[in-house]
Amino acid sequence: MLKTLDLRGRVLDYRSVMPRAALDVEQAVERVRPICEAVAERGQAALREFSAQFDHVVPEHLRVPAAALAEAEAGLQPELRAAFVESIRRRRMVADQERDADIVRVEVAPGAIVEQRSVPVMRVGLYVPGGLAPLASSVLMNVIPAQVAGVTSIAVASPPQAEFGGLPHPSILAVCALLGVDEVYAVGGAQAIAMFAYGVPDLCEPVDMVTGPGNIYVVAAKRLLRGRIGIDSEAGPTEIAILADAGADPAYVAADLISQAEHDPMAGSVLVTDSPELAASVNGLLAGATQPGTALAQEAQAMGLPLVEGTKAFWYVARAGGILAYMLLWLATLWGIFISSKMVKGWIDGTVLYNMHEFLPILAVVFAVLHAAVLLGDAYIGFSLVNLLVPFTATYRPM
Repeated sequence: MLKTLDLRGRVLDYRSVMPRAALDVEQAVERVRPICEAVAERGQAALREFSAQFDHVVPEHLRVPAAALAEAEAGLQPELRAAFVESIRRRRMVADQERDADIVRVEVAPGAIVEQRSVPVMRVGLYVPGGLAPLASSVLMNVIPAQVAGVTSIAVASPPQAEFGGLPHPSILAVCALLGVDEVYAVGGAQAIAMFAYGVPDLCEPVDMVTGPGNIYVVAAKRLLRGRIGIDSEAGPTEIAILADAGADPAYVAADLISQAEHDPMAGSVLVTDSPELAASVNGLLAGATQPGTALAQEAQAMGLPLVEGTKAFWYVARAGGILAYMLLWLATLWGIFISSKMVKGWIDGTVLYNMHEFLPILAVVFAVLHAAVLLGDAYIGFSLVNLLVPFTATYRPM
């Protein structure tokens, strides 16, 4: 269940009350340093050792065979294939527009022209998380902008899964196949970032830049190796703040809280509301979310996630009531919007306010009205890469 903080009638600095992960990247850097050094020195042998240590499986092939990619694509259910194809279409449409806007040309005086344009790097390594939950949407958000930008060499790495014979999750492989990416590695964590940075003889050539989300150890490896490679950002643990009034559907609110809690043990899920009744309803749904027959459990099972204690699906649904899940009761709705904006992501249901960017310039992503689930932006709408792979942990500021 969510922990409840009743802040009605109190005026506080939001930073003193907002729950956030205790994130110490510097400490994590020292933990990943020997991993990265081992990969640089011992190549494939080190990768296999770390796979056994962290993923509890040693892939037969560190580079995923072409046959496995083709098999994963062929095994897609028709509905899932159609969803992936539509997501690819939408994301490519947005990326095309972003590319067309890349050239800035100004004539500052007759014959004196200043021009700025974005030029693609030659080779990129794209990291796709998969240790706790397969995030196939990360393939879309990473690969499509790189393809549209004109990157000539694209490699993807994702953790090997014991339940799939040492291969990454089939949905990740299937999306790679749909996008025509044939260089895919069953390598996860900091060791994957090191593989991309240093290269591994007879396996993987070094890359110019690494992008993609990951846990604190992936973030730490990117910080450590920045300079040898370019990186996108140091994205902290996922955070979602849902601002909702009494008109919100409790089931939708609960589902969105759960959808972001799956990302990481340090992910933060926060509901900000001025309705004690809504708070109670959401809490009730979350309390019973892992019980057979409940709506949330049925939806998870429909997606192929059996809620059996000990499974990943059970873990992340139960995780919605974990240490960083909070319910904040605010008397002033506008103040609640301000607080939500500090959490970077949020959708508003019941209270629909437009042009929020005019008075809340630090908003990164806003999802408004009934069916605007955050997962739509993660996987289906076609948002910009920089919108969805934004730095969390209160570090977002407008560029």
